[in-house]
Amino acid sequence: MSRERLFSVILTLWMVLLLGWWAVVTIHYYQNDQQGMLLDFSAFWSAGQLALAGEPLTVWDKAAFQAAQNTGQPADGSYLPWFYPPTFHMAVTPFGALPFPLAFGLWSLLGVGCFWWMMRSVNPTGFEVTVVAPVVFLSMALGNNALLFGATLAFALSNLSRGAPAGLAISALSLKPGLGPVIALALLAGRRWSVILWASIGTISLAAIATGLFGIAYWEAFFANLSLAVERITPTNEETRRMISWYALARFNGWGEDMAMNLHLGLLAVVAAGTALIWARVGISPDLRAAALCLAVALTSPHAFHYEMIYALVAIAFLIRCGLGPVGYGVCGLLWLGPIVQVMEEPALPIVSFAPPLLTASFAYVVIRALRD
Repeated sequence: MSRERLFSVILTLWMVLLLGWWAVVTIHYYQNDQQGMLLDFSAFWSAGQLALAGEPLTVWDKAAFQAAQNTGQPADGSYLPWFYPPTFHMAVTPFGALPFPLAFGLWSLLGVGCFWWMMRSVNPTGFEVTVVAPVVFLSMALGNNALLFGATLAFALSNLSRGAPAGLAISALSLKPGLGPVIALALLAGRRWSVILWASIGTISLAAIATGLFGIAYWEAFFANLSLAVERITPTNEETRRMISWYALARFNGWGEDMAMNLHLGLLAVVAAGTALIWARVGISPDLRAAALCLAVALTSPHAFHYEMIYALVAIAFLIRCGLGPVGYGVCGLLWLGPIVQVMEEPALPIVSFAPPLLTASFAYVVIRALRD
């Protein structure tokens, strides 16, 4: 089968899948008294509605935000909490003006479309491998933002020679602040001053606009609730099984909060040092730098979920572009296959058990290869 024919088949299957999932969500919505499914997008849509109603701070009131999420909550009262800054809230607000099925459909098309476009741009000769990865289907089904952020990161890393586009793309990543620290470190180590300038301008501008819309109190609530996101990671919490950080792995195995955080921060410091090393060193392949940074981003947040393996998928795209040996194929294969356990019903091996070591080992492989090449 020719590549053109393969692309056509994959695109058709993707559109059928996307339309089918949208139909399932829509039918559920109308058959359950306009109650949506418990998707990540449900929280985004509800937050947008609250902002349009002039009540954006309601997202920080658990009972009120739970009531606002038209998601047909289970009897146990579970809901989707909010841990985003006002800049992200501002970005999703327009979706709150639309009916839930239409908003979800547009959000899904936007995420899938942007990710497809960037994967084909980064890796035109093998992008089909990345767009059919399990984590892409997982993120799409949840209505998560990982596809959009993954596409944005890929765009920025593909355009580092152009300060304004790359910098403004990186400023868009500030909508999810947990992605930022290691990216800032890499840019500083690589002396990408033009990118840093434009990223700073974009980030400050977005923050100023969001503050003008939602007020200083929103930022205060955001920072006050940061610790709550980490406190939810406990050995008995089902969500811990779906995370990919060293902190989550340690907590899953019964470690105390302080010991788990020390482990996470210690290993993150090593990853940050490796990232800075190859970004500062002259002669390193840009694709290997990009792959290492993507893996470092996936390892940064202690609250990272399975869908954030999308950043590892972006790393795979850059690794394929610069060529793979036997070890590289093995690394990419494991990264590609890893999230498949979350598509399975009650996997015997939760992703938290192997994702942190796998991501770290993959990062080490990229750094060692970068320094040897």
